[in-house]
Amino acid sequence: YDKSETLENALQIITDGIEKNPSSFELWKRKGMLLEELNRATEARDAYQEALRLNPDDTDIRSRLSAITGGSVI
Repeated sequence: YDKSETLENALQIITDGIEKNPSSFELWKRKGMLLEELNRATEARDAYQEALRLNPDDTDIRSRLSAITGGSVI
């Protein structure tokens, strides 16, 4: 985001990164955060769920996912 200047540009950069490295937990996490900032909760939930699949012990993602799903994590 710092380099791209807009959330949409940052999201495209993250999405491009995921295409090259789909097993990157950090990229899925960042994608979820960006989508959440863009008020795209359904897509954010999907990205967070993928991040959790890759790293099930991340408490930050569990908290974020719980907040946007009303308490249901997966």
